[in-house]
Amino acid sequence: MTPEAELLTVSAAAEVAYCPRSFWYEVHHGRRKARNAAVEAGFLEDQDRLDRDVRRTPAKTRHLAVPVLSRRLGVRGEVDVVEELPDGALVPLEYRHGHSPGTATDRVAMALIAMALEEMNAVDIPVVRLFFMADREPVDRPIDAPLRAEAEATVTEARRILADPNPPPNPLLPRCNGCSWYDVCAPDLTARASGAQVVGTMARSAFERVVYVDTAGTSVKLRGEAIQVVRPKADDTAKEEVLLTVGLETLDQLVLSGRGVHASLPAIRKLSERGIDVTLTSHTGRYEGRFVSEGFRNPMLKRAQHRRSLDPAFRLACARTIVEAKVQNQRVLLQRQKRTQDDAASVTLLEEALAEMRHQAERAPTADSIEVLRGFEGNAARAYFRALDGAVLGGTPFSMARRTRRPPTDPFNALLSFCYALLTKDVEAAILRVGLEPSLGVYHSEVYGRPALALDLMEEMRPVIADAVALRLVNQKILKEADFKETLGAVRLTDAARRRLFEAWESRMTETVAHPTLGTGYSLRRTLEIQARLFAKALEGDLSAYVPFRMR
Repeated sequence: MTPEAELLTVSAAAEVAYCPRSFWYEVHHGRRKARNAAVEAGFLEDQDRLDRDVRRTPAKTRHLAVPVLSRRLGVRGEVDVVEELPDGALVPLEYRHGHSPGTATDRVAMALIAMALEEMNAVDIPVVRLFFMADREPVDRPIDAPLRAEAEATVTEARRILADPNPPPNPLLPRCNGCSWYDVCAPDLTARASGAQVVGTMARSAFERVVYVDTAGTSVKLRGEAIQVVRPKADDTAKEEVLLTVGLETLDQLVLSGRGVHASLPAIRKLSERGIDVTLTSHTGRYEGRFVSEGFRNPMLKRAQHRRSLDPAFRLACARTIVEAKVQNQRVLLQRQKRTQDDAASVTLLEEALAEMRHQAERAPTADSIEVLRGFEGNAARAYFRALDGAVLGGTPFSMARRTRRPPTDPFNALLSFCYALLTKDVEAAILRVGLEPSLGVYHSEVYGRPALALDLMEEMRPVIADAVALRLVNQKILKEADFKETLGAVRLTDAARRRLFEAWESRMTETVAHPTLGTGYSLRRTLEIQARLFAKALEGDLSAYVPFRMR
């Protein structure tokens, strides 16, 4: 006998016949599937059917929405209709979306329903009836011995799957593209990262349309199904000037930068209801927090993350990979800068730095501790910034003696710090979208309030996004020395400079780049989510190791 708490639903158990991985997600995530087109159509057909009255005729009685339970099998559920014939025989009837003959899931589900009704009513049920909505006619199916054995074996397999904390292997079947768990399972992502050839598209990334508000005195207010950025009119403070209107259907993220920017509670509440991320940064670019909707909760992924965070071997292996990829990406950025140099001394300096960084990257996989790995990364970073300063920035107002933070003491350090803050908020947004815990990292130490995992996953992307944006702004003279101001030893960007930085940042984030592992082009903002999903797949065991992003 199966205790009440351990009973499986008939629909969940039958899901094993469709896809064991889908079953694992459905049970462990504790929620109904997302409504894709097929699921939505099924709900509408069910509502249309259940709105009809119970019909009685001299030949039979129809009972609607009948609960069923089998403690022997350990399943419970509900059958759409049970037809009771005059001789006492029972015929369960289920409505199904689509055409006959149905699926293996339909076959197993009906067998389990029949066996549960037999146990409850002490009768034999040799036949079940399926009504396919597309065909508009019922089809009788015998419940024979082979089908009963298949149904019982499916329940046994379901319990075996549940005993494993990790999901079953990724099958990558043609029907995956229509599955409502597609966004969570990401079968094509796992397959591509493993080297398989895949045709199809991946789940959409969040945060493709971002609005920045950084002008002191401005407010964000709700206006119907849109938000407006307003400020008091200079000639009449009782009236407001509308600076920007954005429909909620086109907005994915709102960034409020600086203490002088406000948002009304109705606006924040509406954005949260619509799943629109609201991020807070200081006027210097420091990430301060975010308002985020409840979104999708993935307890099993978080459990895997907590378990892996206690595994020193896994943490070190991921950290080695991240550092090695970061240094290699920095080398690619320097190599690109080298191609623009005519000065022999600058070329020599870059070549020396590239050689040193190659050496440190080669040492990274041999590090036997996080502390040793940090030493290799530090050696590479010193060579990297020394080459940037001497060969690229030297002789300009953006020359820097060394990398400084908290506070930055020169314009380029201030620019880098602001870019790194923007990267932190975008990486954390991707992490939350995937369902990971931002505070549990593998390389950065876990300190109260620190998004350690965001800092981990942004390492390889610093040269790809943040450093590239900073160099573009300087090399193309979009920012000049006058765009920075010094206050008590700390250098900051002016208001106008911040706006140009925001524009350059979004331009870079929406650029399409070929993913070196997946072989397909994605925007860099979407790439951040892909990397977070690859990390999640390594946590769950779908991938043997985390696959970092490497520039080409």
